[in-house]
Amino acid sequence: MAVWIPYLELNCNKCSDGQKVIYGCEKETLHKDWWEVSGYKFNRCPLKVIDARIYEYFSAYNKFQKVTYSGACDWVSEPAKLHDVFDLIEKERVTIEEKKKLGNKR
Repeated sequence: MAVWIPYLELNCNKCSDGQKVIYGCEKETLHKDWWEVSGYKFNRCPLKVIDARIYEYFSAYNKFQKVTYSGACDWVSEPAKLHDVFDLIEKERVTIEEKKKLGNKR
């Protein structure tokens, strides 16, 4: 879900008090399943569901994407969980790009 945040153009500073109530910023929204992202449904703003650990994964992913390898990578030395996260981020990033082409934001 976190991969979608920039695509959904969510920004707490731009939401009015009324929007924050509707979007479920402070507590669950009264609108059932207001948010649907990548097949998951939420009653809170996606920004409020993400914890700091997720941002750390994205930071690692972004740094990893910038690395240029002169030879083969030694994937054995990398933690398996990190690779799983990178695979998930990449899969969602591709899905977002496909939806952008279709003009669909959810």
